[in-house]
Amino acid sequence: MGIQEWTWVTVGVTFAAYLYIGYRSRVASTRGFYVAGQGVPAIANGAATAADWMSAASFISMAGLIAFQGFDGSVYLMGWTGGYVLLALLLAPFLRRFGQFTVPDFVAARFDSKAARLVAAIAALFVSLTYVAGQMGGVGVAFGRFLQVPFEVGVVIGMVIVAFFAGLGGMKGSTYTQVAQYCVRIFAYSVPAIALGLTLFGNPVPQVALSDALPILDQIQMDLGLDPYSSPFVNNDALNVFCITLCLMVGTAGLPHVIVRFYTVKSVRAARWSAFWAILFIGILYTTAPAIAVFAKTAVLQQFVELGPQGCVAQVAVVLAGLLGIFPLGFVAEVVAFAFGLAAASFFPTIVLGIFWKRANRQGAVAGMAAGLAFTFVMIVLMRAHVVAPGVFGDAPVLESFLGIKAQGIGVVGMLINFGLTVAVSLATPPPPEHVRQLVGSVRSPRG
Repeated sequence: MGIQEWTWVTVGVTFAAYLYIGYRSRVASTRGFYVAGQGVPAIANGAATAADWMSAASFISMAGLIAFQGFDGSVYLMGWTGGYVLLALLLAPFLRRFGQFTVPDFVAARFDSKAARLVAAIAALFVSLTYVAGQMGGVGVAFGRFLQVPFEVGVVIGMVIVAFFAGLGGMKGSTYTQVAQYCVRIFAYSVPAIALGLTLFGNPVPQVALSDALPILDQIQMDLGLDPYSSPFVNNDALNVFCITLCLMVGTAGLPHVIVRFYTVKSVRAARWSAFWAILFIGILYTTAPAIAVFAKTAVLQQFVELGPQGCVAQVAVVLAGLLGIFPLGFVAEVVAFAFGLAAASFFPTIVLGIFWKRANRQGAVAGMAAGLAFTFVMIVLMRAHVVAPGVFGDAPVLESFLGIKAQGIGVVGMLINFGLTVAVSLATPPPPEHVRQLVGSVRSPRG
């Protein structure tokens, strides 16, 4: 058999395995569907979380981003990985002790307000649709190349598969399927890194071979009249590097589909260990991605120098996300970064203040979430609408930046607005009821 036939066989076998796992893990209860019956072992949940993280943005875009952007591409490594550290230390144990299944549920219980829950639900829709839209863009690329079909057809195929898997086993089925997917993905990511390191530099450890590759790549780029590959602040200035990194970090801690993972384990202790395993498994990927990027770019540029330029699960939500994937606001990882910005501006301040400040009340939470989400969404639209509809908005953005901050980092400003407004409105209005303050006090001792 040829390469194409072996590819079909390999993909067919893995999909059959995923279907079998999903079928065996099917559930009949609401608790089982949304939080896997809260019986997932910590290490399995960590692997599933890492697989969730090795999405289109990471698996397809990460190495490419670092290859093209060099040092500036490290904002994704620092932000997404650092966000899990922040989540593990600051939020996960407390949220697990709270016992609610979703962020809107947490907001409703903490702030004793249906209005706050409604605003949180709207924010969750904005965040989730934007996040899944970015993933659908990656799905379109993957299925389009694999099946040799147009990008749009690839997105539709991905929508059908996602809707089917989500409806089959809920969170339990998704969790154990993703454990298997982590093993497949890390193997697929590691093999080319090891092969490239061994072939180009005689070193099978990619992270070590990277130190040999960087000086060569820097010199090749300078020979071509470009900035050294490892030079900082070439694509983004220091302000935007800081803002994008922070936005991705706090956005990670506010993503609804990430937070719900810590409700699937048995206890608060298991939630902590789950976060540890997730960071470890994600770290394996993220120390490998820069190596693939540098090795690949070194090989390409060496050929360029030698040959010259001529030689070189809600079904409706899934459908909406698929349409946004077909008409995206930017490249895959960039669209996903916008979701992190929306999460940073809406959920992160509300969750942090809800856990650590008893005086935060429903009026402050509603005002903060609404203002942070609205500001960030409007800014992203003004800065990126020309990409989606150039015929309407022209070829240039309506707004280039806000105070020098670009679209991918604008969630930091929305987050500050949320923090400030929540504190100000809470202090200007009556405090929350006594039973809510007692609840907050009990949650801040996350033992168990």
